[in-house]
Amino acid sequence: MNIIVIGAGLAGAAVAHALAERGCQVTALDAAASAHSSAPSSSLPAALMAPHHGAADNSITQLSRLGTAATLQAALTLLVQGQDWQPCGALQRAGKLGPQARWFGDAAWVKPAALVAAWLAHPRITLRSGAQVASLRKDATTACWQAIDSHHDVIGQADAVVLANSFGAQALLAGLQSTDGDALLPPFAHSQVSHLPLHQVAGQVAYGPWTPQWQALWPQLLPELASHTNSSQICAINGNGHFIPAIPWQGQTIWLSGSTYEHDAPHAPQVTAQGIASNLQRLQQLIPAAVDVLAAQHQAGLIQGWAGTRCTTRDRLPLVGAVSEADAPGLYVCTAMGSRGLSFAAVCGQHLADQVLGKTNSLLYRPLAHSIHPARFA
Repeated sequence: MNIIVIGAGLAGAAVAHALAERGCQVTALDAAASAHSSAPSSSLPAALMAPHHGAADNSITQLSRLGTAATLQAALTLLVQGQDWQPCGALQRAGKLGPQARWFGDAAWVKPAALVAAWLAHPRITLRSGAQVASLRKDATTACWQAIDSHHDVIGQADAVVLANSFGAQALLAGLQSTDGDALLPPFAHSQVSHLPLHQVAGQVAYGPWTPQWQALWPQLLPELASHTNSSQICAINGNGHFIPAIPWQGQTIWLSGSTYEHDAPHAPQVTAQGIASNLQRLQQLIPAAVDVLAAQHQAGLIQGWAGTRCTTRDRLPLVGAVSEADAPGLYVCTAMGSRGLSFAAVCGQHLADQVLGKTNSLLYRPLAHSIHPARFA
């Protein structure tokens, strides 16, 4: 079976790899100019992955548990520990989940770019960078899906298409047609899929050098660690924001903290002094004993930032499933991972791959699968 996956970020790479592992020939079309910039998160040094925990056991907590396990398995299989990822554990500081601090041993930091590259390196995946898909249509004769560029040329043809291109999925759904000129979806169905409730949320993180001062200070920073694990363990910290220490990055070792949430930001957000200051303020609240180290690094101009966008929905769950089996068979979406791309992408990719191939033994039980299906907003 030949499949086109549009988008080669975390969601697209996860779907492409899952399909390739199941024997499909996959063409990943990405608008970015090169493989190194395919994923919007590629320039992010690292991100923290941990199961979501809340007062209620709901779809988000269930999906994050399954997803974290799937991503950890991918990291163990495909990535280099200590270089591309690290199972560091995380301390959830008291306050957010109750009066007591909690220890999560299955938390890890992962470099998104390394995971994306490893997924896309599968021998049955062909990555075409700089492939801007302007529209989709279904050939009325062959029943194949065609990806069309801005010059109206066919740049890809396959049995099925997966839209994993973040906000771009909505525009492609709005312009669906067939080669005989007819709209593929009836008016009601078209109005539902072309107005999926996708939202853009921008965010910034701050990062700086992990120095001997940090290393020496560490045992004093987290008194709660003594009752959970070795008090000298270099772990991540969660709370109002997060802190990831000791990440190897471009020939140095850094710490990283964030992120801000900016709901009305532009499509291409920029790093701002305000965003860095906001992250540092929250970090000082998260780790009060580190105030002096942070102040010295900030004054010396050693703290930098990264800015990007997330695609999300109003219920904070991804969109994963068939667009319309009756009217547009072979068309699927896998998007809106929000700020949990590392936790959601692997399991969502595997679930969608099973759907594309008509398998009923999905990793997700039926209510959870329904909770992420695009039809839930109809």
